Amino acid sequence: MTHPRISGSAYEKIVAAITTSLQAGEQLLSFEGLVGASKAFFLAHLFQQTGRPFCILTLNDSTCATLVQDLTFFLQDQSSNASLPGWQQRVCAFPSFPSAPYEPLSPPKNVVGRRLALLHRAHRQDVSLLVAPLTALWRRLPPLSLVQHFCWEIGVGETLDREAFLRSLVAWGYEQVEFVENVGEFSVRGGILDLFSPEMPFPLRIELFGDTVESMRWFAPENQRAVEAVEKAVCFPVRELLLVDEVWETLAASLENTSLSLPPSGEKQVREKLALLRQGTFPPGVETWSPLFYGHMATLFDYLPPDTLLILDEPSQFQVQMEEYRQTIRERYRDAGQREGWVPSPDQLFLTPEECTEYLQLFQRVEVQALSTTIPAPHLEGLQGKVLGSYQGRWETLLQRLQEWVKHGYTTVFVVRTPERARQLRRRLKEEDWGARIFPSYPQFVASPRQEALAICLGSLSTGCVFPAARCAFIEEKELFPPEKRQGKRARRPQRRDALLRYRDLQVGDFLVHVDYGIGIYRGMKTLRVRGEKAPLSRFSQSGTTAKALGENAEQEFLEIEYADGDKLYVPFDKLYLVQKYLGAGEGSPALSKLGSNQWKRMKRKVKEDIQKLAKELLELYATREMTPGFAFSPDGEWHQAFEAAFAYEETEDQYQAILDVKRDMESPKPMERLICGDVGYGKTEVAMRAAFKAVMDGKQVAVLVPTTILAHQHLATFRERFASYPITIEMLSRFRSRKEQQEILEALRLGKIDILIGTHKLLQKGVQFHDLGLLIIDEEQRFGVEHKEQLKKLRKSVDVLMLTATPIPRTLHLSLIGIRDLSVIETPPEDRLPVRTYLMRFSDQVIREAIERELARAGQVFFVHNRVESIEAMYHYLKRIVPQARIGIAHGQLPEKALERVMLQFLAREYDVLLCTAIIESGLDIPSVNTIIINRADRFGLSQLYQLRGRVGRGRIQAYAYLLIPGERLLSEVAWKRLSAMLEYSELSAGFQLALRDMEIRGAGNILGREQSGHIAAVGFDLYCKLMEETIRELRGEERREEVEPKIQLGYEGRIPSTYVPTPHQRLELYQRLYGLTELSALEELRAEIRDRYGPLPDAVHRLLSLLEVRILAKKLAIEKVEQTRSAIELVFHPTTPVSPQAILHLVQERPQQFRFVPEHTLRFTPQGQEWSEQSREVKKLLQQLLEHVSI
Repeated sequence: MTHPRISGSAYEKIVAAITTSLQAGEQLLSFEGLVGASKAFFLAHLFQQTGRPFCILTLNDSTCATLVQDLTFFLQDQSSNASLPGWQQRVCAFPSFPSAPYEPLSPPKNVVGRRLALLHRAHRQDVSLLVAPLTALWRRLPPLSLVQHFCWEIGVGETLDREAFLRSLVAWGYEQVEFVENVGEFSVRGGILDLFSPEMPFPLRIELFGDTVESMRWFAPENQRAVEAVEKAVCFPVRELLLVDEVWETLAASLENTSLSLPPSGEKQVREKLALLRQGTFPPGVETWSPLFYGHMATLFDYLPPDTLLILDEPSQFQVQMEEYRQTIRERYRDAGQREGWVPSPDQLFLTPEECTEYLQLFQRVEVQALSTTIPAPHLEGLQGKVLGSYQGRWETLLQRLQEWVKHGYTTVFVVRTPERARQLRRRLKEEDWGARIFPSYPQFVASPRQEALAICLGSLSTGCVFPAARCAFIEEKELFPPEKRQGKRARRPQRRDALLRYRDLQVGDFLVHVDYGIGIYRGMKTLRVRGEKAPLSRFSQSGTTAKALGENAEQEFLEIEYADGDKLYVPFDKLYLVQKYLGAGEGSPALSKLGSNQWKRMKRKVKEDIQKLAKELLELYATREMTPGFAFSPDGEWHQAFEAAFAYEETEDQYQAILDVKRDMESPKPMERLICGDVGYGKTEVAMRAAFKAVMDGKQVAVLVPTTILAHQHLATFRERFASYPITIEMLSRFRSRKEQQEILEALRLGKIDILIGTHKLLQKGVQFHDLGLLIIDEEQRFGVEHKEQLKKLRKSVDVLMLTATPIPRTLHLSLIGIRDLSVIETPPEDRLPVRTYLMRFSDQVIREAIERELARAGQVFFVHNRVESIEAMYHYLKRIVPQARIGIAHGQLPEKALERVMLQFLAREYDVLLCTAIIESGLDIPSVNTIIINRADRFGLSQLYQLRGRVGRGRIQAYAYLLIPGERLLSEVAWKRLSAMLEYSELSAGFQLALRDMEIRGAGNILGREQSGHIAAVGFDLYCKLMEETIRELRGEERREEVEPKIQLGYEGRIPSTYVPTPHQRLELYQRLYGLTELSALEELRAEIRDRYGPLPDAVHRLLSLLEVRILAKKLAIEKVEQTRSAIELVFHPTTPVSPQAILHLVQERPQQFRFVPEHTLRFTPQGQEWSEQSREVKKLLQQLLEHVSI
């Protein structure tokens, strides 16, 4: 790794001398004055010289992460493969448990997997540099005898005992699911095995033929599609307590050991936990009981190779850290004993200081410290580097320094994080006649044969450093440029999985909507033998595939829907587009439709009529606004650019687009009326503030209308902070202002002395007179009453209006309203938002006390949700007893409005530490200081409710925690347990919550369209409502609607997805829905490849199905109503709207009269040459493609 310019330098000679001392058997070497990145530079050179494995012990997680970052820069080429698996990394951090000692919390699966993977690699002498914080060192580990259970290596072409492997995955803590999306999950589909193991960059798909691994590939969890082929993979457990047979034997011996001296309460706890474990349920925090199962436990030292060189980072502080941690362990042991009745002693779970000292003596050690307490020996002078100061704004000074370094033969390396920054720096250097090549990594630069005096390397270092003895200098990006608004990649918009959403979560008993027959209950999928020419409508929906086409006694799979009075409807899959999952705006169940009656048609007609009224209103409003003259604001100038540059973050893609939309509207002479939709913290307020700034810069006043006093206070603080550098006056009008203050504000407003006025509905009262109002910003308009909305209509006639809402809006509704309501949707979350760490806990004093005290210790605040008003006072006294130092406020819906607002304002002003409340926590309130939420009796909440409540924390960059409290694992129903388990696994906006999000969106649709429309959504279901809305708007606009032709394909052969190929009904349903929704052959080919990738080689039935679908897609493009096989020919029946000209058909008939005939009723009859279905299918497709060449679609 040594660059030619560094090789042979004084620095290399010092490191070589140190290596010689180690080889001579020196047991302990100490080096001081190594500051910043100079520690990593020295250790990287020492590692290369010795060729031995290193284990570096650091004081804490933070110093561990910094050292790993620096060592990775110097040693690891990360440019060649962005998806480098963990088992191929040279520099590895051994993570500690994120929970405190004896806390009844289990570590995240990825942390467990990382730990076990590194232990396995260390034992096999396969880790180059292992970096561990002291907290990870002290906890005892599973014994070495279990090391063979720590991994399973898989390679293409090798044998894999499928059943044994699946048993191992279950024992390792993996959960079997339908779709693998998260670490610790697996699924099986015939010869296809999907799993997501720790250390993997993506989930892995293994394709087996018998017990032979035919192929492996990474796949994307969001769409389940293959990403990259892979030859080798390694799987690791996601649970540190591995219950193999020998472990159960150890447990039996432990329980017979009378030295445990279990008190009655402790024995009861042990028996309860064992009962749960035998059932396959692992209670949170069960890892604390590991000594019972493992007996003699190992330490990290036991796993290290004997020739490991121990590096002690800042060892002078180790003793203090150890004593503090031992004290914490003793305190938590005492509390846990009171809580649990019995827990293993500290000495059983953790290393003692004496043991730690003994283990350290077994290894050669190198100590590195930043502080110099002695004068270094002459032969070590030059080992220390010098940390560079900042060169921001001092470009000339930097250029002078470069001149000096080049003169003395130095190599200077600029370290930048992104290719864009690298190119920017190269251009700047080129302007000063300095040439510098860009390298993807430092190791690639080192490997370059050219001796570069100046280079730019991608990567990151904690600090820049100069090493005179090595004749090299490293300048880090942050020493050259101001910090970028945001680091790393731009946040990606969460992928909408609309196709997967429909049926992935469909359960037997869920409600469905058939466009023609109404609301029914899904009873599953049913395979029926279809006889006769046509099935009665009471049993089968009108279908494009009749019994005749399938043949006598042919089998076909149907969707079974039950209606009122037990009537059944069987829907074939070519008509699946007529069926949607019922999603309503209310909580209750919908009424079932009755087959054979006109009830459903009447309901649809009524909804359509009311939608027409709404759509007419919207269109009229839009047309009026188009004709009304407004104020055209000026384009942005220098002040606008300065204001935007002061924004502390980089705009997300959606946010930036919303800002452009608003500016375009404001610069237009027509009055703006735009709605911005986006969750709290997604950047709506910044959009509003930029609009406000634009208005004020043109001499206009701005009114910001909010529904509550609390939000008014919050907006006032936010606006004043953002506008602090500009001569802009911002005030607030609410009932918490005294009468005198209100009068003064109103007078200043009238005289034009106030630029921006924020307020509640008081802004709408008589006497509020603006000098020159230009922009009205309305936050959560749906929360204002009818009277206030009428006043708003008068106010907004000629001014620009910007509305904000934190309620998500469904994309389908968004698309249907395009052109009649200006919408900007912000759905990309800020990239640096951390997922909320979620724990499922048994209700106890200790858990609640620790959760609150942990948050208060970092100067934060806590939500405690107790959803029972009648016992909330008792809960208040309970919390005061266990956490007496906490200041607690109470908020619930039965408080008078003023009292509720007062409590919330006091909490916002941090006069309370804990807000004890029901589930009424303000959805629009953004309180970054609240980063812990405790939800009591979480088992009584629905998944959507839990998701919304958890979303109240984790709004900033600080790690947030959610504690779901339950009375005890054994008291939970299976449904409640699964729901709560899902909350633990899905900590982000992943598939597990797509349905919950959709639920929230539907409520948002009701808010945006009005209460009456919510009733209509409930009556016909959300998807059908949106479809009717879109149709109505097109009709009212006079847009020509081309009639959709749904071809009936009857070619004498059957196509389907066998249950033996795709066993899960949901997945077959999803595939049918996607297949029959395709309109292009290219998309069908993509889906064919995806099905092959996910489920294995296609069986004949699927080949036939795809062949029929190819014919269907081509026929639909040509508006052919029917492609039917008769006894002697195949007939194509054209719809009157077909784009195929009569001349094209006539040309065919004249060219091959013996094969083609055109008969009455728009029918082309042709005789196929082939006899097999595949041959005839090819002929039909060839004919359709010939016809398609003569039309322009």
